[in-house]
Amino acid sequence: MDILATRIRDALNLNDRQSRRAFYELLKRLRSGPVPLAELNVQQRWVVNRAQEIESDKTHVQGLLLTHNETPHHTRWGYTWCVFDALLCEAVFGEASNLRTSCVASGDPVIVNETAAQRVWVSLPWRFEEGVGLRQSFCCKSRAYLQLPEAAQLQEGVCFVSLAEAREIARRVADLLLQGEAGGMAS
Repeated sequence: MDILATRIRDALNLNDRQSRRAFYELLKRLRSGPVPLAELNVQQRWVVNRAQEIESDKTHVQGLLLTHNETPHHTRWGYTWCVFDALLCEAVFGEASNLRTSCVASGDPVIVNETAAQRVWVSLPWRFEEGVGLRQSFCCKSRAYLQLPEAAQLQEGVCFVSLAEAREIARRVADLLLQGEAGGMAS
């Protein structure tokens, strides 16, 4: 988990308390929609300018962990680039994401909320390729499955965990990433 938290922290340049606070405040604002660049404070602007994995145009921040551009992973706050991002948002905001996505193997709908009745498996990469962006090396590999894939052992660099385990990993990563900056997180 420390490796994952470090990789995400480095991609977002969250190396000090001010940048972690600015990231958290910006993420809270993104729940409601794209954030006008003109409304960012100095620290939030610094995060936007330094983060490697951000979606923005000349006038708005569109996405940073959360995005308002459509992806296969829809949550109560918008979209995420992967299943883990949705679980990380749950940990940061202290509420269920109500994630709606689909099973990679079957294409069947997967709904993740506080009362998820489905047995869901989540793939998480445990190895990162040097010089490859976080979204490509991680997000493209963090997906949902309704059954543990038979080929799970054959997927190099990826592990499969239960939804409960993935949520716990996300909570611990959020704690390491933000180090208590998020009010909804356990310190």
